[in-house]
Amino acid sequence: MVKILTYFKPELLLYSFLAFFCSKNLSAQSYSGALIIQDSLSFPYYLKLDQNSLSGYSVSDIKGDTETFSLIDIRQSDGEKRFEIEESQVVYTRLSSVSYDDLCKIIFKTKLNSKSIDEEFQAIMSDQTPCGNGIVKLEDTKSLSAKLNKIKSKIENNKTLKTLTSESDRDTSIKKIEQLLQLSVSDYSTQIHVNPQDFFDFLFFKNSTKITLMFEEIILKNSVQIKNGNIKQSDNTIELVKISDTSRATLTFSTTDALSGNSFIVKINNELSLRFLFPDNFENATFVF
Repeated sequence: MVKILTYFKPELLLYSFLAFFCSKNLSAQSYSGALIIQDSLSFPYYLKLDQNSLSGYSVSDIKGDTETFSLIDIRQSDGEKRFEIEESQVVYTRLSSVSYDDLCKIIFKTKLNSKSIDEEFQAIMSDQTPCGNGIVKLEDTKSLSAKLNKIKSKIENNKTLKTLTSESDRDTSIKKIEQLLQLSVSDYSTQIHVNPQDFFDFLFFKNSTKITLMFEEIILKNSVQIKNGNIKQSDNTIELVKISDTSRATLTFSTTDALSGNSFIVKINNELSLRFLFPDNFENATFVF
């Protein structure tokens, strides 16, 4: 069953939107780098750790086609100086369920509040079957961003370097640095960009009956199609209610002016909310809950 969502009564709700979002942000140390598999493969990896709540989140293949956002548990055994970091639960993946049988979770030990992480990790599946191992190599995002900006500045302004390299080579290097800077943000949960024809599978909400989305601006009619669910709307907030315990609900956002440049927040827990940003040239995107 497919229903078309209708919205009305535009209001100035930006301040309440930002107040809700800012109050739920993690204030923690973030890292960016890579998972290096023993067969020399590597994948971008982002980590946010909150020592106060002993929690956080990770993002593997950040901004990639297989991007997977997971919650992190932090534990310390008696007599241990290092903490065990474990991906405890997948929040979402950009992979369709037809593309995989199960997802591996990463486990490693490290010290907290360090400027870099260089540790061996183990990967296991939900049934505890090993599915890989390698090295997690990360650097504090503030430190990494400072280094990258310093290198970028030298490429752009160093006169000696300009005489020794071509303009095209310098432009290529600057573009690569800018790509790395996009992976070195202080809190990725605040700026998850929705790409054209994007797909998000929210495994976290698989067994939930109700999911609430808070939009920065009111969504107009014909913006969203709903399958296997009903919608309750109040100003800039919508509540998705599943109509079946066995079927997952799907929201498909269509190309409209109301969505271009808009964003919405979905609450994961008391410490974490995710903000999804639609681009100005927005095209269709699907979210499965």
